Amino acid sequence: MDKSILTVLVAGLVLVACGYGLTERPRRDVADLPVCELLIDGHAITARIGATPNDRGLGFQYATPQQIRRELIYFRYRFAQIPHFHMTNVAAPLLIAWIGPDHRVIAIERMTPGSCCYEPPTEIIAALEFAPEHPLANRIRPGTRVHPIQPPTGDLRHGEHHSQRR
Repeated sequence: MDKSILTVLVAGLVLVACGYGLTERPRRDVADLPVCELLIDGHAITARIGATPNDRGLGFQYATPQQIRRELIYFRYRFAQIPHFHMTNVAAPLLIAWIGPDHRVIAIERMTPGSCCYEPPTEIIAALEFAPEHPLANRIRPGTRVHPIQPPTGDLRHGEHHSQRR
């Protein structure tokens, strides 16, 4: 077999592999996300944080219902904006607390698995996702103050637009 035919065959296999996601980077588990300490109305709470664009995009996708019940994910933006969230590939309902520039919750919304098109009523600098049965669910309401004790680590320069997240 001459080199040109072999080259074409190899190129074809690479294209097929890419088309079927065989070369895609494995997805991270929620438990692999880094943590940050949040101050929620004066109480220190540990939450997961999306430290890279991929992590922010993944959120609770593919997490088990058990992981969703015990974890919180904090999304922080460098600039106030109106991000868009959806619940594709999320196994259980979530609450999302939209956090305004003053670090206070401005609204809380219930998100249903398989649904889409969730966005805050105004610009936010952060969002906190958690299960309705999480112990914090009864303590977080509009006006609750939520902010990191230390600025979250990770690359916040990218992924400023959450519209392609989940």
